Amino acid sequence: MRVLFLALDGSRRLAAVEESRAVTEAGGRSVVLVSEMARWQNDTLAPGVEVVSLSGYRKHWPLTVEQLVLFRGPRFMLRRLAGSGTGRAGRVVSAYDRGFANRVHRRAFRPAYLRLWPDGIHRQLDSFLAKAGRFDAIVVTDARSFPAARRVVEQMAAAGEPPRVAFRVEPLLAPATPGKEAS
Repeated sequence: MRVLFLALDGSRRLAAVEESRAVTEAGGRSVVLVSEMARWQNDTLAPGVEVVSLSGYRKHWPLTVEQLVLFRGPRFMLRRLAGSGTGRAGRVVSAYDRGFANRVHRRAFRPAYLRLWPDGIHRQLDSFLAKAGRFDAIVVTDARSFPAARRVVEQMAAAGEPPRVAFRVEPLLAPATPGKEAS
């Protein structure tokens, strides 16, 4: 059995580590999908558990341009102007993010982007699914992973039989009893 653990937020890393280990020990294959590897550097996963980062897949080009123009470029310039490496530079960048960049992202860019490219936000996830193939079950480990879980189920249902979805791995590993189905 191939099980996909959606752990995009990383807030329940310990649970994802232990449950993926349980699947591997039961003879299945575990893939843990994370948004970025930095939060998972200190976690020791069982042998055979594959960790895949969405940051390894290309973003949709408007998101990349927005990050460069609205965040990375101005942060670079503000740090240089305020004295790179000083506490003052960090405060200036933080004030810029709070006062301008985050507001522009939330109020202008994100609504326009979602109107123009409603599926663009899922481009990295779609690339992962195309490469990874089919999963028998999905374990949603945190709140940020709910929209991704919906997208995965929709994609796999369109291609054939949808995977089982659970919020803990125990129902997937328990032997099926007649008349009851795992949640």
